[in-house]
Amino acid sequence: MNLAADSSFILNTTIDRVYLDFTLGKLQLTLGRQRINWGMNFVWNPNDIFNTYSFFDFDYIERPGSDAMRLQYYMGSATSLEFAAKINQEDKYSLAGLVRFNLGGYDFQFLGGLINEDEYVFGTGFSGYIGPLSFSGELSYLDPIEEADPRESAIIAGMGIAYNTPLNLYFQLEYLYNQSAETSGISNFSDFYYRNISLRDLSFAPHTFFVNATYPISPIVNAGIGAMMFPKLKGYFIGPSIDLSLRGDLDLSFILQYFQGEFQKTIKQKATLGFLRLKWSF
Repeated sequence: MNLAADSSFILNTTIDRVYLDFTLGKLQLTLGRQRINWGMNFVWNPNDIFNTYSFFDFDYIERPGSDAMRLQYYMGSATSLEFAAKINQEDKYSLAGLVRFNLGGYDFQFLGGLINEDEYVFGTGFSGYIGPLSFSGELSYLDPIEEADPRESAIIAGMGIAYNTPLNLYFQLEYLYNQSAETSGISNFSDFYYRNISLRDLSFAPHTFFVNATYPISPIVNAGIGAMMFPKLKGYFIGPSIDLSLRGDLDLSFILQYFQGEFQKTIKQKATLGFLRLKWSF
């Protein structure tokens, strides 16, 4: 919309995003740009149908989310019903419902819906503790609507555990099974790294194992290292990092990512990426 214009200037405005949050008793409605996080695991979230992301994208937390509608009804401190819908850049809609509750000290959820108008999704997830261990898992089943769709039905499931030792050394282990990984068309690390991933290509290998460890060296320095194994590709990933707090609102991070694997038999691929990030929070 042009508010004013002349031969030497123009004043133009446009609406980039709108956000509305309305609460009435136990009912909450949010409209506009938002992040709808339904995942329970750390690395891979098969239940996160509205907010799929890659672990390698360490700046994910700054991403804007989706233009969506979300309706939540709280029936108790740990029990709720949700309905969400969004439209993507191709004007295709996704919608789904979720029920979440607590049973025996564990949080459970069940969901079902439609993704991009072309496939159904049904899923479940849980999280809780076994002694000092944090334990979680997610599973989603994808089923194309059209019989002529070249994609087949697929199960994507992951499970993880985490433990914080008395010495503040934090460990995480996770596993992902992706039945559709071999038909995703990913042929190299760059293809996966820079694509806008979907649930079907959460990983580029049918079986992926992950281990991570972090340790606070001092109140202002935190060190960590993560690793993945891709047995089918005879490959692995290693990602060490160091985070330094320069002051309360300023952080400096050093991040290294190294990949190696065989997307094609006998042809070994390697990739190394290094990052230096200065982040100011305000």
